Parts: sequence; structure tokens; C-alpha cells
Amino acid sequence: MKTSKDVSTHAIFGPCLHRYTIKDAIGDGNVLGFDVTYYETDFEHDMDSGLTEKELEKEVYASLPFRQAVVADIQRNWATNASGTN
Repeated sequence: MKTSKDVSTHAIFGPCLHRYTIKDAIGDGNVLGFDVTYYETDFEHDMDSGLTEKELEKEVYASLPFRQAVVADIQRNWATNASGTN
């Protein structure tokens, strides 16, 4: 971690003594397991639009067709994804 003054956590606290990751927590039952499903977006960046890639991404995610597609995907896959059996 870097702070606003560009000083690392290591510089402040010294070397790492122990790591306890989310994988460890799931494995020992301290947190509920979860499935992270990643969907890769596929939209073309029109260089003539004048938008940066980040601005275009924000515009796409805020659009009605995208939101409708997300809702449709949730409705189609809810039973499988919510049961944890996929």
C-alpha cells in the first residue's frame, strides 16, 4: 500500500508477519464461500466519439440496453447461481 506521501506499508510496519487471505477464511469456514463469475465485456471503442475508454465504459454500463441485459441474465440464471451448484 502506498500513502499519499508515497510511504509504503512495509516502510511503516516492516515485513509481513503472516497472511490470512479470503481463500483461507473460506477454507476454515470463517466466511461464507462465494463464486465470482466474470463476464468479459465486448464493445468497440469508436475513436471518433471523443470519449476515453473509461468514459465509454461508464456510458455503456449506464445505458438502458445494458441494464436490461443484466436483469435478463439474472432472471435466466438466478436459480443456478443462487443455489451455489454451478
